[in-house]
Amino acid sequence: MKYKEKQNFIKTNVLELVKEVDSLEEKLKKLKVERHVKQMKNSREGRTIQKRIAVLKTFINQKQIATQAS
Repeated sequence: MKYKEKQNFIKTNVLELVKEVDSLEEKLKKLKVERHVKQMKNSREGRTIQKRIAVLKTFINQKQIATQAS
């Protein structure tokens, strides 16, 4: 994930981040099915999606903690 993308995610609200995580998790499920059914063109795509989901969940947790503290 690039620096500019991370900065954009910092600026977005929690609901949009949750929607993004949901769409990425759905994409990851489809990718896992495709992995077993047919050959994949890009075998690294699953790992990059997992990393992106982890980063987004981290931003969500940080924002929730910040709102609870204030």
